[in-house]
Amino acid sequence: MSYIGVTKRSLAAGFTARTILTSLVAMAATPVYAQIEEVIVTAERREANLQSVPIAVTAISSQALDDFQAVKTEDLMRVVPGLKLVPVTANPSNFQVAMRGSSQVTSSLVVAESPVGFYVDDVYVARLNGANAQLADLERVEVLRGPQGTIYGRNTLAGAIKLVTTTPNDETRIRASVAGGDYGRYQISASVGGALGANGFYGSISGLASGFDGYYTNLADNSDYGQEENYSGRAKLRFAPTDSSLDLVAALSYAKSDNDGYVPTFSAFLNPVQNRSSDVIFPLVDPYNVFQADNPNLPLPIEQRPRGETEQTIASLTATYDLDWATIKSVSAWVETEDFFSIEFIGDNRIPVFGPTGGFPGANRSDTSQLSQEIQLQGTTQRLEWLVGVYYFHEDAEQVVALVTNDLLQVETESISVFANGTYTLSDRVSLTAGARWTQDEKDFTGTIRQFGSLAPIFPTVKLDETYDAFTPKFGINYQISEDTLLYASVGRGFKSGGFNGVAFGNLAVLQTPYDPETNWTYEAGLKADFWGNRFRVNAAAYLNDVSDVTMGAVNESEAGVSFPVQNSGDAEITGLEVELTFQPTPRLNLFANFTLQDAEYTSLNEGSDAAIAEAAFGSATPPQVPDLAYTIGGSYTFDVPYTSGGTITIGGDHYYTDDYFIAAANDFIIDSYSRSSAYVTYGFSEQLEARLAATNINDGVDIPSGAAVFNSVVVHPPRQIMFSVSYAY
Repeated sequence: MSYIGVTKRSLAAGFTARTILTSLVAMAATPVYAQIEEVIVTAERREANLQSVPIAVTAISSQALDDFQAVKTEDLMRVVPGLKLVPVTANPSNFQVAMRGSSQVTSSLVVAESPVGFYVDDVYVARLNGANAQLADLERVEVLRGPQGTIYGRNTLAGAIKLVTTTPNDETRIRASVAGGDYGRYQISASVGGALGANGFYGSISGLASGFDGYYTNLADNSDYGQEENYSGRAKLRFAPTDSSLDLVAALSYAKSDNDGYVPTFSAFLNPVQNRSSDVIFPLVDPYNVFQADNPNLPLPIEQRPRGETEQTIASLTATYDLDWATIKSVSAWVETEDFFSIEFIGDNRIPVFGPTGGFPGANRSDTSQLSQEIQLQGTTQRLEWLVGVYYFHEDAEQVVALVTNDLLQVETESISVFANGTYTLSDRVSLTAGARWTQDEKDFTGTIRQFGSLAPIFPTVKLDETYDAFTPKFGINYQISEDTLLYASVGRGFKSGGFNGVAFGNLAVLQTPYDPETNWTYEAGLKADFWGNRFRVNAAAYLNDVSDVTMGAVNESEAGVSFPVQNSGDAEITGLEVELTFQPTPRLNLFANFTLQDAEYTSLNEGSDAAIAEAAFGSATPPQVPDLAYTIGGSYTFDVPYTSGGTITIGGDHYYTDDYFIAAANDFIIDSYSRSSAYVTYGFSEQLEARLAATNINDGVDIPSGAAVFNSVVVHPPRQIMFSVSYAY
């Protein structure tokens, strides 16, 4: 295994007290030296040692993802300090995302813009529908924290998540895994890659199938509920002849998820004029019980029971050519996403909240396609590393949102940008970084509010067009105290594009009101240091984030009905400290921890915003999704099994904790602090073959990570789950 590059045989906690004691005595008698191995990342669009990159970056290897039991993208929240990925949106293939005080609640809408950019290799994926992907056939995951507007561009206001997939080379690679667990959970994955015989041709192919029966019980017919089935595949073809400066990689991936949709639990919300806490908001039934009976009276396009289906296809062509004095790189990509879900927001359709149909049903169907082209030119001289580039992005999106009304949304986005970045070495210890990017987004929007279950418009069609320009510079100074210690300080600007409102539900004024871009200036100081012969690593970043025009989801209640606009709430200031620690005192023992301390407050509020209303109602307002403290601690130990030929046992685990936080700008629902623990034990038959027994939520706690006061519903974390797997890697 490796966590931020720690080798597999450096892990876990012992098997018996006697075995551990024997191992420690042996180590004391014979000195054994361990080192945290070098980690290569591409955070600055070029390969570099993680410890030399003056950016707050968390890098997680594929083995570490297994040990953290990170099955989906949302599981990265336990690994990355300050990152929140909350599964509260209407489809489990999606999530809400928040980092350093910026968040996105309505991420299932085609008009939404995320504050954290999502990338598959070098391809920016605009829609978070499908972003909660199965983490399979990955070389690593890189999470960049803080604004990345200079090199990465639009919608990297708070950071970027990069899934780096495996690219074939001349080494033959075979991986396969079969897993099964309770609640009918299963996962089968396989990948193979290597040379194809002809000079310079390499290929790889991978596939994954997973699913489970769900951990809910539907009281309507006593059936299992919350089912998921996921399928994905990826193929890569590479042409890189040894006698040529050309490296060409074509990639095609497809992923599909079928599920029972978002599963909320009907709950009791108390006094609506107080900050309500998940401690006192309790499910009215067992939290893993729901009632979803067939309802033939539901008007189209609502189906008789909730379900979800997401399909995503990504095709890309990456060409790199060495010009001797520089390297030119072209990334061409096409992404298509189709998403459907029908939903019962309150988790019990016996409750007649919405008319005679019972419950509070809704549905969504969206189709988006994006085309992007990026060209980079980068080079290195004796003192200067430089990068310049241009980027083009075009997206067409259409969505039908049915809840109270049946709204049709169409948006076309065209974005262009030019950028440059460089690091100049002043001396052996000091270097300066400077860069800038100019971005222009042009958006055309068409929205029609129609009768629920009909195509008849209630109001005339709304047509809007907006152009948003942004200049996002960055400046930094880096001081290499020693070979193993880097200090850096930087100031950079981030930009999240403005947009339109798509959840009007009969309120024409909401549909007619766009929201402005959100921008920030982030002042950051960081330390990257390896101590004690590279056995103890400290990566830390302290920041002050000055945010303008904070965009947040709101609840608008008027004579026209309830709607859910995105608003510019005002300005905010977030200060924080993020720390990642890795300690490997011996080749067999690995300990790690990460934590974040945060403080968030508004510096000004826009009149009429949900945040301003919260201040008037409760005496103060706090930016949501910003816990004061969150941390993960864990470790692992590996030892040899006596009387076997190369057999090893590894035991490891981790514990995640988050302090309480508000879920929305209205500050009407506090998520109380909660923690989750996981553990695993592996038996290594050899370097290639391994068996693993793993458990999540080992204390079987019932925690509420999110909820919606307006729907009287909450989301509960999964109960304890146990999984057994066998894997082979060559």
